[in-house]
Amino acid sequence: MNAIIKIQKGINFDGDKQFYQNTDVVHYFSKIVTKQDNYFYYSKRIKQIEKDDILYFNFEGNILVVAQYTGEFKEIEDRNFTYGYQVKNIEILKNPMAVNYKIFNTRSLAYIRNDEQREELNKISYITETIESLRIKSLNINNFTLFNKINFKFSKGINIFIGENSTGKSQILKLLYSTLKANNQEGRFNESIVQEFKDVFRPTDKEIGNLITFGENKASIDIDLSSYKIDFNFTKKSRYEVNMNNTPQKFYQKDALFIPAKEILSHFKGFIATYSRREIAFDKTTYDLAFGLDLPLLKDQSLMDKKNTELEEILQGEIVQLNGEFYLRRFKDKELVVSSMMAEGLRKIGTVSYLLKNGGLSKESILFWDEPESTLNPKLIKDIAKLFIYLESLDIQIFIATHSLFLVREIDILREKENQIKYFGFGFDEDSQLRVSSGENLSQVEDIVFLDESISQSNRYLNKKNG
Repeated sequence: MNAIIKIQKGINFDGDKQFYQNTDVVHYFSKIVTKQDNYFYYSKRIKQIEKDDILYFNFEGNILVVAQYTGEFKEIEDRNFTYGYQVKNIEILKNPMAVNYKIFNTRSLAYIRNDEQREELNKISYITETIESLRIKSLNINNFTLFNKINFKFSKGINIFIGENSTGKSQILKLLYSTLKANNQEGRFNESIVQEFKDVFRPTDKEIGNLITFGENKASIDIDLSSYKIDFNFTKKSRYEVNMNNTPQKFYQKDALFIPAKEILSHFKGFIATYSRREIAFDKTTYDLAFGLDLPLLKDQSLMDKKNTELEEILQGEIVQLNGEFYLRRFKDKELVVSSMMAEGLRKIGTVSYLLKNGGLSKESILFWDEPESTLNPKLIKDIAKLFIYLESLDIQIFIATHSLFLVREIDILREKENQIKYFGFGFDEDSQLRVSSGENLSQVEDIVFLDESISQSNRYLNKKNG
């Protein structure tokens, strides 16, 4: 929760440092805090803030400094002020804002709890460089793989790609994922995207020119990431870089997680090393997932703790990593079950559970999941649908490729008015040309072949049963 922290005049705020005028506060945050690994120290425990919340520092009735909490907290035993909080994006206000005491109370610590307070603080022009609000708004494609010309406008919540096999659903997921991964790398995007395409799509002869639609010579891709656009093209002759139609002045990082249809938990031991040395039948999305699973557990798991508890109830145990291999530690007897002995559907649940615990899946992520329903029984599919609704409530943008009517219907049943969901139906027209229809309701989507077939099957079943 965002908060205003009051710095009292003449009273120790950070050990022996006392503040008598605005310049003392400015000097502290611009010079001293940066030397302390961006930690400021405070006598009280700020209990209700979470990672990425905004802190406003009030001195003598004016907000002088704004910063963003990183989530890193420590207790100091041998000093009077005992609590340290790490911040980023520290901004010294050129025009300090007077605190309106009719809206905010005068206590030393005031949490921002209502819309009137938020509206007042919005008067401060403060931009966080991490861009947690980064979203994929739209995608325009010309002559890429199966797609001659197609445009997508996405929801900032859940986006569901529906259709039969070989209609390009997974390719769109991989295109968006590859672009984000290249966007996050240091160096030139026009070179990084080539390597991502090679590793994720694994085109013939490792040439990105082979990703161009058959019979065409040039592909172009335009992705709107809400804060800027990435617009590029490449030809059959492109080898080491793409052509940028416009280059953003600055690229902002955004975490992306891709869960492929093949589970990884039972293949994990030695996978990262093997992938790095050998040609194996897994693309880079699986390697990236394995790398994400290998992250150490978070110290503070409170954000996802409730949802992970639900997943562990399904598993009847917790997923642990020991000596480079994953196990299920059963609650009933504390026995360890190696992941390869678990049902494949439960391994998928276990993967998500562990990613919630180690931060591989967090509220800063954009999640891509290819065929989440694969190997899951209807009960587990219902649990996965609940997981998607929960993650969307944390402002995680989600992209799902599926051909499961059961999953799509379950998400539709669970959705509330505030849930932002968009459906995309992939299919072929009478001339065998790929087309995509879209809508915020299933009834608006034309190309849902499995839906038509399911209704047809239900009718045939009822007709036979009724004689």
